Amino acid sequence: MRIITKLVSSLEKIFPDEAPGNRLERASALCNEPFSFQVAYRCEPCRDGFEPFYVRVQTDLEDRLISQYSVGYVPVMRADFMFADENFDRKTPGLYPDMLLRRTTNAPLFIDDNCWKKYVEDGENNILSAVSDSYQALWFTVNEDRDTLEPGSYEITVKFFSSRDNELLAEETLTLHIIEAKLPKQSLYYTSWFHNDCLADTYNLEVFSDEYFTVMRSFVREAAKTGMNMILLPAFTPALDTPIGGERKTVQLVKVARQGDRYTFDFSLMKKYIGISLIVLGALLLILCAFVPFMGDLADQNWYTWGSFIVLIVGGLITHIIVNKKLEAE
Repeated sequence: MRIITKLVSSLEKIFPDEAPGNRLERASALCNEPFSFQVAYRCEPCRDGFEPFYVRVQTDLEDRLISQYSVGYVPVMRADFMFADENFDRKTPGLYPDMLLRRTTNAPLFIDDNCWKKYVEDGENNILSAVSDSYQALWFTVNEDRDTLEPGSYEITVKFFSSRDNELLAEETLTLHIIEAKLPKQSLYYTSWFHNDCLADTYNLEVFSDEYFTVMRSFVREAAKTGMNMILLPAFTPALDTPIGGERKTVQLVKVARQGDRYTFDFSLMKKYIGISLIVLGALLLILCAFVPFMGDLADQNWYTWGSFIVLIVGGLITHIIVNKKLEAE
């Protein structure tokens, strides 16, 4: 085997110089509960110091139920603050695992005889390659969309094949036991930072343009999918950490104008922002009711639950349409 692998919990952080945690062989999850795990890897020995490879997942579950990501690393110059306690994995500068870069599970292969990497995953942008002096990791999530799975035990085997000669390089197997019970309804409100200025900078978009709202809508949808059910509203952009004469990117939703000794406030952008959030949240909840039994049971038992979801969507659509027409008129 030219690749060393280790299957570990999703709670572990795989650093280039370390793959901590005990090897995970068995785990359990509820019927409608997403479950994630990681496979750390590096090559030893390696041809030319690296080993290009592709992955195949073998399981009794449907392929669509296994989401696959490559763990991306970001440079960290300072990992702690002054007077920080000891509850840190590490405090040294270096590369830290952070991003999850989506890959296609069991993407079709084609053979390229004119390339040093002969076996190629069709349409895959996140190409995999192990190196001899650093660990990397693949992240897998089972049942990301919270379907209701049949109770029982399922084996999930991850196999590493050389992209050079199709040789089996390594494999790891996890036995996942699906328990005949369901997650209860979420009763907590959960939010996280939603940086509108970062989205605008990353995609080079004018803040709150139509193109920006398209990008924002996709990010709100992903946030809701992973459990976020409340979003922070950027009403104003305070001049924090901004030098005199400078300006940080303004992403406030309230337009303020001074007219003589009076101030006027325009809330049209805020209404549009709220409308988009309501549409996405309401649609997601309706989808959950259709495909997640405990949500459907809740709606069947309480007629007003269905009503509230529909009100969210309709209210969001109306707000969105009215504000757009007003903006076009202006």
